[in-house]
Amino acid sequence: MSIVTLVRAQEGWVTHKVDERVSIKFPNEPQKINGGAFVSIGKDSVVYFSMSITMKLFDDLDITKADSSQIAEYFRKPESSDRVKSIITRGFPNSEIKDLKIETWNGLTHYTLSGVNSVSKARIYASVFIGANKDMTVYIQFVSVPNNASLKGKDDFFSSIALNN
Repeated sequence: MSIVTLVRAQEGWVTHKVDERVSIKFPNEPQKINGGAFVSIGKDSVVYFSMSITMKLFDDLDITKADSSQIAEYFRKPESSDRVKSIITRGFPNSEIKDLKIETWNGLTHYTLSGVNSVSKARIYASVFIGANKDMTVYIQFVSVPNNASLKGKDDFFSSIALNN
């Protein structure tokens, strides 16, 4: 078993095991809000959210019949990224999503995005990993940073993800 981690110290943070493949660190013990969703609120009122979901079908791609390279290629297409952005945007009411980037991390398709909530003026950030496997697990990290708060916690949270291979 090997472990791949984005390295950055999070002194005093709590490691939360999302599933058998992924763990993430929170600034304090996260609270389960439903299914695979967890939330933690830092001392500076920054909201940290993590969830994992499993998909069997995405638009016209039957995940159960695709191999990992087909899944990875599918989610790197511009039209797929537009669809993913649309789905993610629905989760952020009153928010304008700006910078959407598609990258590859550790063989996984990785979307990052940022924006601003038009009501609270909080800065919002998301990191989404699409698992290229038969159960098609999608890992989502989300941070809402009040306008006057530091971005350090956001950076620590996003860099804390560890993938157990």
